[in-house]
Amino acid sequence: VISSKKKNKKTCSLSSDPLPALPPIGPTFSEYFAAQQEGRLIESQPAWVKAYGPIFTIPSPFKGLVADFVAVADPTLTKELCIVQANQYRDPSRFTTRPPSFAAATRISVGASLAGSTGDEWKWRRAAFLKEMHKSKLFSSDRQLVAAIANVGERLCEKLEEAADSKQLVKVDILATEAAFDTIL
Repeated sequence: VISSKKKNKKTCSLSSDPLPALPPIGPTFSEYFAAQQEGRLIESQPAWVKAYGPIFTIPSPFKGLVADFVAVADPTLTKELCIVQANQYRDPSRFTTRPPSFAAATRISVGASLAGSTGDEWKWRRAAFLKEMHKSKLFSSDRQLVAAIANVGERLCEKLEEAADSKQLVKVDILATEAAFDTIL
């Protein structure tokens, strides 16, 4: 539900009324995933908007672990969600991208971390993390973080060069995710 908050200004925000049900069901996760894997995700979106409307739900195949995905193709609502409501950890946000079951699964698999935290625990972990990620600490020679990141980047480049030399297709998103995890962990 979108409502105007300020007089004479073209701003909008989600109302504070109780949360409505999710938008209508759109394509299945299998349809979405297949379109993504086959490289036709962008081409599929206009057809989905035509069939299901500008806002629809892609149900999660892993209920309780991964939240349903809500697709938004409405520019006004997109601006509201991406700018006004972007911080999921402070009011007026209504996002819960880390349900308790996901946070628990993350803690079990990688231990206590920022990624597996929510609420107040997330806030203090984030504050501690950001303090340690300040540029003065990051570029400190005794930390050797820049060298470690450069090493990960060199390994990524080597994998890409090998794939180019052999003319193999590369899933860059997977390689980039692996490099990010190598850097973080």
